[in-house]
Amino acid sequence: MKTNTMFRFSLLIVAGLFSHPLAGRAQVSINVNNASFETPDVTATAPYFQAFPNDDGASVGFWQSYGGFKAVVATGHYGTTPAGLDGSQFGDQTGQAGTGIFQDAAPYDDSGDTNLYWQAGYTYTLTVAFFSRSDSPLAAGDQLDMKLYSRSARNGAIGLLGNTHVLGSQVNTTNVTDKTMTVTVQAGDPSAGQPIGIWFDSVAGAANSGDWGYDNVRLTRAVAVAPPVGGLILTNGDASPQLTLDPPNVTAALHFGNDNMTYSLQGVNFTNVSGRPNNPYFTVTGFVPGVEGDGFKAGVPSLGIGTDDDLALGNICNSFYFGSDTSGGFNFLISGLSPYSTNKIEFIHYIGNFGPRETVITVNNGGASLSQTNFEVNGKPINTQFSGIVADGSGSITGRFQGLTDGAWLNALVITFQGQGPIPVYTWSGAADNNWDINDAANWILAISGGPGSPSVWTNNVITRFDDSASSTTVNATAALAPVSLTVSNETKNFTFTGSGGIAGPRLLKQGGGMLTVLSTNSFGTGANGNSEIQNGAVLFGGASSNRISGQLRVADLAGSSASLSATNNASVNLSDVLLLATDPDSSGELTLAGDSLLAELNGYCSIGLAGVGAATFRDDAIFNGGTGDFNVSDLANSQGTLNLQDNALVSVGSVYVGKSVGCIGTVNQTGGTVTSLNAEFQVGAHGQGTWNQSGGTNISAGYVSIGRYADGLGTYNISGDAVLAQTNATRNFLVGEEGNGFLNLSNNAVVSSASTNLGFVIGPNPTGVGYVTLAGGTLIANQISGGPGGSLFYFNGGTLKAGADAGTNFMHNLNIGAFTDAAYISAGGANIDSAGHTIRITTAFNEDPASPGGGLTKLGEGALLLDGFSFYTGATTVAGGTLGGSGGLSGAVTVNAEGKLSAGDGLANGTALTIGSATLNGTVVANISKDSGSPLADYLIVNAPLNYHGALNIVNVGGAPLQVGDIFTIFYASSFSGAFSRVTTTSAGQTVTWNMDTPSPGQITVASVMAAAPPALTNSISGNTLTLNWPAANLGWILQVQTNSSSSGLGTNWVNVPGSDSANSATITINPDAGSVFYRLVSP
Repeated sequence: MKTNTMFRFSLLIVAGLFSHPLAGRAQVSINVNNASFETPDVTATAPYFQAFPNDDGASVGFWQSYGGFKAVVATGHYGTTPAGLDGSQFGDQTGQAGTGIFQDAAPYDDSGDTNLYWQAGYTYTLTVAFFSRSDSPLAAGDQLDMKLYSRSARNGAIGLLGNTHVLGSQVNTTNVTDKTMTVTVQAGDPSAGQPIGIWFDSVAGAANSGDWGYDNVRLTRAVAVAPPVGGLILTNGDASPQLTLDPPNVTAALHFGNDNMTYSLQGVNFTNVSGRPNNPYFTVTGFVPGVEGDGFKAGVPSLGIGTDDDLALGNICNSFYFGSDTSGGFNFLISGLSPYSTNKIEFIHYIGNFGPRETVITVNNGGASLSQTNFEVNGKPINTQFSGIVADGSGSITGRFQGLTDGAWLNALVITFQGQGPIPVYTWSGAADNNWDINDAANWILAISGGPGSPSVWTNNVITRFDDSASSTTVNATAALAPVSLTVSNETKNFTFTGSGGIAGPRLLKQGGGMLTVLSTNSFGTGANGNSEIQNGAVLFGGASSNRISGQLRVADLAGSSASLSATNNASVNLSDVLLLATDPDSSGELTLAGDSLLAELNGYCSIGLAGVGAATFRDDAIFNGGTGDFNVSDLANSQGTLNLQDNALVSVGSVYVGKSVGCIGTVNQTGGTVTSLNAEFQVGAHGQGTWNQSGGTNISAGYVSIGRYADGLGTYNISGDAVLAQTNATRNFLVGEEGNGFLNLSNNAVVSSASTNLGFVIGPNPTGVGYVTLAGGTLIANQISGGPGGSLFYFNGGTLKAGADAGTNFMHNLNIGAFTDAAYISAGGANIDSAGHTIRITTAFNEDPASPGGGLTKLGEGALLLDGFSFYTGATTVAGGTLGGSGGLSGAVTVNAEGKLSAGDGLANGTALTIGSATLNGTVVANISKDSGSPLADYLIVNAPLNYHGALNIVNVGGAPLQVGDIFTIFYASSFSGAFSRVTTTSAGQTVTWNMDTPSPGQITVASVMAAAPPALTNSISGNTLTLNWPAANLGWILQVQTNSSSSGLGTNWVNVPGSDSANSATITINPDAGSVFYRLVSP
């Protein structure tokens, strides 16, 4: 039987050939004519190459060719000469598909050397040195196939014994790379006795592809080692045996001819059976064919694969049926695999022509599923490959075939599996010294397939283990080390890897409760099954080590396991794939980064608690760089994760999820450090429960911030101390209770800011969402705060709400909970609102917090705060800066400080009232009046108490119509009036106006006189590069304007206000000599 040949029938089961090139078998070198391509000699004469002869259909023992360019080439004329070349010439062929050379080693009449003919019972190994020509380099995907073949006559049918792919990515231009393939000729194989054939075939490459170089063709022969038994058991859903096949190395097939015939597959060495009626049949025991529901679907016709596929299937009357429940599936066991070794399993099956059907194939290896590739449905062949280490030493893999919702009919199945046979395992003893070297010190115990061991030196490309049997646990790497696999299985002893050498190639597998400290520089997981695992115990990367881990890094990967990963000092760990902590529901995994360590994961994601309990601590000046991948604190359903972030540690990732899935519990405790989220999502409480406690440090999100993302999510963000949380993307939103329940709690000096100009800072934006915001200290900065269709509650209890740089007038609105439409509460700590130079409107009324009454409101900053809701908190309202206005009501006392202003309405003088409980006027009352409607009209204050005039009164004519003597405006309502304003000023374009107060009635003012206003004098002085402008104090409220033009333009119309000039009578300006022409003027407001 030829290696890896597969036939496709109703049920075809192939146990792949096992071979292992163990030392101790006598090997015979077989002469390959012109193996290093030194003939003909082309070194002396240009063009320094000679093409191989084309296939003449007759010659044997010589290289023949076909297709594009192929030649013997002298070194030194076409690109650089690669190291390791044998002789002064090499073979060359273009990478263009359809080009190649071959050699039939001996005549077809058996007249040649017997070693040049295939012999049964022997294993043959072909080794060839390959390189890519530097002046014509190969592309990574170019492919050349090494082939060994036989044929009984020239131009006769080729029997392919083996085929190995060589890719352009596997060779280089500076050194030759040996590629090897092995085949075994069994007794009865038709190739036995036929001439050996060697073939190099370019099968993938464009017309302009580079050139393959090859040299030093070597062929050896050794007596074949009996391979281990490969077995397959198929059972139905209740695990009782249905079909048993357990002879070694057979190809067998089962054909269901009709319901009246029985077949047997038990313990028989079968020949290939095609499933056609003229072939022999065998008995099937253990079930009755044709009965629905026990693994059969009666009367289902075959797919009828056409001749363009590998082999045509015959008419099949019955096929396996995989239903949508457990009774319709098949369990299987593949035994005889190589423990602690790479094994490959391949499934190829055909689905019948019954519309879309799908079959799930699950393969388990030591409790962990292997990866699968290639999966197709809808009546086409499905090729599913699994490759992985049989890590538990059992030499077996279990799995199951299972159909999905509407079942699947399996018309044909091929299963192949391959292993390595007897396996040498090198276990560290440290008996000679502590050096891990190559072929030097006998620091190892060599055992074959678990047998007794003996002292040995170590060599590359072997299975390597460290366990508690070692006498020395400090391992000094002295060379470049390339084990096939690396397992550290230590319970009671702790190992340290150090030295100037390093490990390259295998994944790192850590078992047992002991510790492994890595102080050397290594590259793990670059070969097959590159997923490194810390199943139990601890791995610490320390010192100045630099380690690369390709493939996944899984910490605590088994049920019941507990494991940790740490990096400290200046160590760096670079991952090419995902980092997963606690991958089993019954596992716990930890990650610690300390010192100046770096963990970089640029192409995957990180899960702190993938399925079990995960915890991570980042402290000191450590850095976690997750690239653009997700950072999950608790990931899959019911997992738990905790992140502790301290000191100056830095975290840079794509998106952040805390409590990602249903039943998750994720917690972040942050006392320092910085988290930067680069992508769209920063979710606390996605589908699970997420809590972020931040008492220090800075968090920056360039995307959405969502606390309580989905309907089943519960998110809480507690921020205190001097901590900062900043959402920096203007096109994204800050969402509290997006679809679930969300809580944002600020205290101390914490700052939360949102740069969103889209929807802004939204509480309860969806019907299922309920958001709670509590300002018990700190500052919340936003451009807009709104409630959505869900519930939105806002509690002021000592913190400050501040308008953002792009704040609009409609600043805070639509806060509600159920039918209650004003869900903003002022607690005992009070509310502080800073308009920050903007005019902001709040339409939501402020209510007394019944659980914490007595708080008031303080207006801070320049600009205006317009309160349009009727608020019923009992604490005092203080205007400390800027203007308090609006059309709402305040039930308590209002105090206007010296720097503050009180103004009813919003500056339009349309008869709008602002109602207050009482007033203490130490600042300025601004009364806006207008006659634009044809009669005098003013915005006015209603004071539900006696009003004592005090401070300043500024009367502003906001309309265009001039004032006239006798015009009467009502600007106050109060229970009684007393006192006097210390200063009354009027702003009315082009007019100087005097007033009679409380005339004709209290709270009213009457124009006493009007005269044309003399323009105020604007004086200036210059000192150095400072310009000082002054104007009369009587013109306080006038506005200084400026325009800047080029020197050649002169005066234009592009006037802009100088900020703050309306509340001053001077301005100090730094002169810019490069500004061109700068003009200033005073204008009446």
